[in-house]
Amino acid sequence: MRAVALVGALNITIIDVSKPTIINSSTIHDDLFMSDILTTGWAALDFAGQGPGDTDTIFGAGPVEQMTILSAAVRGASRIYVVDHLQGRLDLAAAHGAIPVNFALEGSMEALRRFEPAGVTRVADCVGYEAEDAGGNINSSIVLHQAGQVVAPQGGIGVVGVYGSGNQAQSIDIKPLFMNDFSARGSVSSPLSLGTQMLNLIVTGKLRPGSIVSAVIGIEEAPEYYARFDRREETKVVIEFPFEKQFYVDSHLKGTKSPILIAVGVSEVKGS
Repeated sequence: MRAVALVGALNITIIDVSKPTIINSSTIHDDLFMSDILTTGWAALDFAGQGPGDTDTIFGAGPVEQMTILSAAVRGASRIYVVDHLQGRLDLAAAHGAIPVNFALEGSMEALRRFEPAGVTRVADCVGYEAEDAGGNINSSIVLHQAGQVVAPQGGIGVVGVYGSGNQAQSIDIKPLFMNDFSARGSVSSPLSLGTQMLNLIVTGKLRPGSIVSAVIGIEEAPEYYARFDRREETKVVIEFPFEKQFYVDSHLKGTKSPILIAVGVSEVKGS
């Protein structure tokens, strides 16, 4: 049994690991993310028009962006750049094969133009309206503006960062879109339509989204780790605890214990 629930600002994915036809013990942490952040990262590349050999820039290095990095590699990206200001997340992005750009140390546009003078062919905005500038101030237009600056002519921008919340208006320069003939597309992802594809990639070992799990804890540690996540000291936390399950076998009541896993994370992660 797999269930997903939205509780307040938290995305909670629950997996009953007693169903071996769905998952196996070697991919438990990978399977946790199929219904949410993995499909969101994959959709960002769909929206951008990702193909083999493309060069990618991904804005943000949080959980969704890490899924986008892994997906871009599977889909044949030749180079992947990741823009953020949190060094720990950039280190994880580098471990996943991306080239990190820390905009707290160097302007992101300057760094990206140094790497790719002609621009990159695909850009993913996974941040949304809560994007921050180098001074730590919320600037809800900055990622969209920079995406238009860094994308190459006839390239594509995919947007999965949330822009339907908050009260900040976004303003962007339409001139690059008009002059450079690139496309921009965005929406929420569709986990049900991508689920089988994601499962096949996990089962064959081509995608290992569980690599972003930074801590596996018991339920009693949840308050501490919610606070750690809010301080951005954790990338993704999994809560694991046993539960009792009763079922009938050969008309005799049997009792077994199975673990249940819950992946918890704030649904909108700041960063740019």
